[in-house]
Amino acid sequence: ELQLKQVEGSSLGDARVSLRYVLQDGKGQGLGLALAEDVGLPTATAAHFSGDDGVTSETRVVADLPLGPLQVAVNVGFAARKAVTVLGRTYGNQWLLGASGQLNLMCGKLDVVGAVDGRTAGGAPFDNYQDGQFDALGGARLRFGDLAVTAAAGGGLVQGFGAPSFRATLGLGWLPNDPALCNPDSDGDGVGKAQDRCPGEKGSAALAGCPDTDSDGIANLDEITMRGTLLAEA
Repeated sequence: ELQLKQVEGSSLGDARVSLRYVLQDGKGQGLGLALAEDVGLPTATAAHFSGDDGVTSETRVVADLPLGPLQVAVNVGFAARKAVTVLGRTYGNQWLLGASGQLNLMCGKLDVVGAVDGRTAGGAPFDNYQDGQFDALGGARLRFGDLAVTAAAGGGLVQGFGAPSFRATLGLGWLPNDPALCNPDSDGDGVGKAQDRCPGEKGSAALAGCPDTDSDGIANLDEITMRGTLLAEA
């Protein structure tokens, strides 16, 4: 429609420096909050339109929450970049929206992953679809101990400028397994559910997660059992 020539060949993208600051650590059990800052440096191949003309800054607030075997995260933020004009339209600062999920199918072995990522104009959000992007990716992550291989594919759901019609990614990373994901500590006493004799009550590790109200070294659960046995014998 626009009679533009497709760019061919390989391209170098912008280098990025990423910083994360944890505001609230959910410890795999509750709501976690973090502040993320990504700074982009203009190292891209300019003729291939694969980067920005100048230094960019993307600031996001990220929240994550475990829901059983499902982990969800959402983020909102703002991207500051130098304005450029393409085909008569000016593109610059943007609002950022995103969400992701990870479903543990085989805990510690196989996860299903997915993400959506949206951008819209900073000055007039959602005013014109060409001013933003809305992409989706879905795939799987296979774990080999602390080594993770992730494969995903997707594309642009809204075909604004810069939105890919299709993209695929293959990643190899060091991702230490969190024992709490496969053996959650629902009552926060430091004893995983698989070993916790009293998963609904906060206790001590010495008593397998059970409380000892009178501090006599015998768990409340065992004292109730002993009383029941004595009454039956009497």
